[in-house]
Amino acid sequence: MSILTTAERVGIKKGREEGLKEAISDILEIKFGVVGRELLDHIEQVADIETLQKIRAGLKQAKSVAEAKALIHAHANF
Repeated sequence: MSILTTAERVGIKKGREEGLKEAISDILEIKFGVVGRELLDHIEQVADIETLQKIRAGLKQAKSVAEAKALIHAHANF
């Protein structure tokens, strides 16, 4: 069992956050094209891993840009 330093823990968290944001970006682009990517400004403001996971899961089910935007705003507390 290894012991992680604070810097390592922060780095791991930041990597998970960036990975989730990239996945969300991909989902938005694939499902909604350029219009979907316009929602990324809102995603960039979210740093909480759990919130990003909820947004990613919800976007998989979103049927429209409006639905995606509402989901993001609901979870990101805008």
